[in-house]
Amino acid sequence: MQGTFELSGDKALFCTIEDNGIGRKDSKNENSIKQNGSLALNFIEQRLELLSKIHKSTYFLKITDKENDLGESLGTKVEIKILILKNRAYDYLLKPIEFEELRNCIQSLSNTTAFRSDPTVNKSKALLEIPVANGAVHVKQATIIKLEADGSYCNIYTKDGNKSTVCRNLKHFESLIDDTIFYRCHKSYVINLNEVLKLISEDGYHAVMSDKSLVEISRNNKSELVSRLKTL
Repeated sequence: MQGTFELSGDKALFCTIEDNGIGRKDSKNENSIKQNGSLALNFIEQRLELLSKIHKSTYFLKITDKENDLGESLGTKVEIKILILKNRAYDYLLKPIEFEELRNCIQSLSNTTAFRSDPTVNKSKALLEIPVANGAVHVKQATIIKLEADGSYCNIYTKDGNKSTVCRNLKHFESLIDDTIFYRCHKSYVINLNEVLKLISEDGYHAVMSDKSLVEISRNNKSELVSRLKTL
């Protein structure tokens, strides 16, 4: 087994682990090995998920079964990328501290504090940061049609037809978006109220969104949703 660690210029930590074992494919014939391998991968994913929640970072995991030209197993390769640059400049300062970094840190903290404390700020125009493989993209909250839960991930749909799958759960984004225009109508959905075209009752209760998609509405949230739409 061989492992390498590399810190890239974009503040990402790369970890690569390779072995020359029998591989996952052949291990299916050996129950004990298969069980241990599955447990090991589960432990890795659980630890990465915990790190992601604690440090507000994003990780990417890729597992490759190595084979030769004859299709014979050459082992397994596991690649992990962890974005260690957090969302805000004041999340960390590396020693020795540079004056420019310290000044940016103070400015960022000041701006964020003012944003959170000023009730006149229109949060619907604020940018929502969406982590991606090579960094992050920022979208205006008003351009988001809906957010959809997908296990530990979240799918974000925007007016331009894009769908972003992010390694954050729906609850994470629910705490960041403007609750005056967004509403959690179902355990799996948060919708932009301004993007609701109509409500229909077919095989349950659904909202027809501006992208023509149907979003399920839970029975307990039906009345409140109707009330919220009337106030727009």
